[in-house]
Amino acid sequence: MSFCNVESVMRRQVVTGGVNMRIRDAVKVMQSRRVGSIVVIDDEGRCIGIFTERDVIRSIADGFPLDTPIGEVMTKRPITIRADTSISEAKAIMVTHGIRHLPVVDDEGRVLGIVSVRDLLEGLLGIPTLR
Repeated sequence: MSFCNVESVMRRQVVTGGVNMRIRDAVKVMQSRRVGSIVVIDDEGRCIGIFTERDVIRSIADGFPLDTPIGEVMTKRPITIRADTSISEAKAIMVTHGIRHLPVVDDEGRVLGIVSVRDLLEGLLGIPTLR
């Protein structure tokens, strides 16, 4: 492991859910776990989507009922990275695409971790963020 790779700052305990999880339940989990996203996985643990705070806002603004499955409103085919991706590359991806969460996956797309803007601030700069 190198401090220059996202493996050094990623969180290994990822909050995950399935496509049938309801918006209401997802929001409750995000609030109780103090996270800004839920990585949506299939039965084999592969990342198939991500449900973020922005998806919550968009789904409410678009009038989706809170019992809508997150599979209908999640970001499909999210950008993912590998554990050996450099921190500077992860930062560039976040800036270029205007995103705050990057699932870290293996060669088969199974979730290994997640890196967020918060992780970069805390891990690299020592700037504490609210949780």
